[in-house]
Amino acid sequence: MAEKNMRDKDTQKRLNAAALRLISSKDMTASANEDEAAIAETWEALEMLRADADIMAELRTPYRAPFWQRTEGIKTLGAGVAACATIAAVALALVLSPQTYVTRVGEQRLVSLADGSQVTLNTDSRMSVRIDGGQRRVTLERGEAYFDVAKLGGAPFVVVSGASEVRVTGTHFNVRREASSVRVDVEEGRVLAGAHAATNPAGAAILTANQAVTLDERGLVRQRSVADIDRVSNWRRGRVYFNETPLRDAVADMNRYTRTRLVIATPGIADMPVSGIYRVGASDSFAKALGLAYPVQVQTHDDVIEISQKGHAAFKF
Repeated sequence: MAEKNMRDKDTQKRLNAAALRLISSKDMTASANEDEAAIAETWEALEMLRADADIMAELRTPYRAPFWQRTEGIKTLGAGVAACATIAAVALALVLSPQTYVTRVGEQRLVSLADGSQVTLNTDSRMSVRIDGGQRRVTLERGEAYFDVAKLGGAPFVVVSGASEVRVTGTHFNVRREASSVRVDVEEGRVLAGAHAATNPAGAAILTANQAVTLDERGLVRQRSVADIDRVSNWRRGRVYFNETPLRDAVADMNRYTRTRLVIATPGIADMPVSGIYRVGASDSFAKALGLAYPVQVQTHDDVIEISQKGHAAFKF
């Protein structure tokens, strides 16, 4: 109804304008004192209006309401607003949602974060990162990661792994998550580690360069030790480093990098200390080196490498 009224008003305005133009071009008021003359002149004016091609063309032009008054315009505008809102919502979700980084078995990856920090992910690891304003928070869901944290005006950088939290402002450190523990090795700087290190720093263990701590599944301190910087620096270069390491731990570490499994067939040799530097994923080279340097024998069965004490019965498959 509103659209029709506006169309009628517009038509009336154009008719009045056309009549005024016609009257101004002819003297139609001289005999207006007589009604008949006035009526005759009115009909004459109407006939002249119909004969004027420009005026008739103008009157035939269909009325089109402004964009914001048309139904389709409102729909289009609404759709555009809705689309912009959707895009904004998606963009906001992407900004606020944590980004996830994953490495496969045998893969290592260097990740540059938005705050300038860098993280090196070791084999078979997964972490999520949220950097939003003054908040810098990383969750190490599995595996191992080395952190080179950028100083950002004192803004804390928090690493969460299970029940354990590590809080720093700018430093270099390594976090390794095991089934029931988390180990933190500090190469440089100062680190707070514990169950609530981010929210309750006073109750956390304080670590400085060359110090390490192992936290249990509740995030409580299980053991303090010297940081194993040699092991950390070697894995970052694609090597596995052992220094008087029990064979069971060495085998577990080698197995992290490949689908080929090393198996200790003789339980009595599990605590035997071994040393050396090996390429990650090179389980066959590691086993051959053991056979040459230690009193063990090695047998391969498909994707399993068996290590047993010399002179003992081989493992049966």
